[in-house]
Amino acid sequence: QRVVEASRQAQGGAVQLDGAMVDAPVLLKAQQILAR
Repeated sequence: QRVVEASRQAQGGAVQLDGAMVDAPVLLKAQQILAR
């Protein structure tokens, strides 16, 4: 949820969360997990 929210606040693109870069593939995986 934090990954999706950080991306939403950044209006897309890569973001940094807890010192790690979060890009499109990571965001997609997070969205798939939350959709379960």
